[in-house]
Amino acid sequence: MDFTNDSTPEKEISSEDSVQTTAKGAAPFPVAAIGASAGGLEALRSFLENLPEDTGIAYVVIQHLSPNHESILPELLERKTRMHVHKVEDGMPLHSNNIYVIPADSYMSILDGHLTLSPRKNKEGLFLPIDFFFKNLAYVYQNKAIGILLSGTGSDGTDGFKEIKAEGALLLRRITLPSSKACQKTQLMPVL
Repeated sequence: MDFTNDSTPEKEISSEDSVQTTAKGAAPFPVAAIGASAGGLEALRSFLENLPEDTGIAYVVIQHLSPNHESILPELLERKTRMHVHKVEDGMPLHSNNIYVIPADSYMSILDGHLTLSPRKNKEGLFLPIDFFFKNLAYVYQNKAIGILLSGTGSDGTDGFKEIKAEGALLLRRITLPSSKACQKTQLMPVL
């Protein structure tokens, strides 16, 4: 489902942005996976506000969302960018210069330039959708994968981050700079 901002002119997807795939099933443009905990909305908004609309990259947002409520994350994010923001549906094709948001209680993978959803079967125990997608992205996109970890105190994303790094791809991690607790500053830092 597309969500467009009324104040933003309709954006067209050009034929050069359309999905073509490599031998491993990767689209010819980079894909940035953005992992965030449930409290990462402000970090996501800030990231998108400062992102040009024509990077040539597809962005996939994996955030821990409540399974008990319908998420309005796509609508909230579209207010901060001129790119199209989509709530992912099973089999949705990727296009560069677009943002894709995982639905709640789902695992997501990528193959042949399309996002695939599978439901969370075990409601007990750890739920690590960021790791799951990061690992799949690393395998398929190799050095065209970009891993961005914006927030969280748990370990979700850590193992997938390592796999993206092993492929020689770009990694960014949000860090909190030391300052007063009332006014903490954050910035994205490359992971070497």
